[in-house]
Amino acid sequence: MHVVEIHHASEGLAAPMSQMRNWLDGKRIEPSTFQLSIIRSGTLFRLTFCERSQATAFARAFHGRIVVDTEDRTLAA
Repeated sequence: MHVVEIHHASEGLAAPMSQMRNWLDGKRIEPSTFQLSIIRSGTLFRLTFCERSQATAFARAFHGRIVVDTEDRTLAA
């Protein structure tokens, strides 16, 4: 799994969530998970994609970063 984190410093969730949903729908991409956390400096969106190419494209489109998913237990030891 490939996790993308996007930090949104402004107030309001409707606009960035709508932009993300429109982008995903336009590309016909469905993330495995979509989480958000309210943090001191704004909002942190965290989306998980099955394909690295999708994660990379999403991260580029929304100035995010791909991170290592420490909760992914599917990797062989």
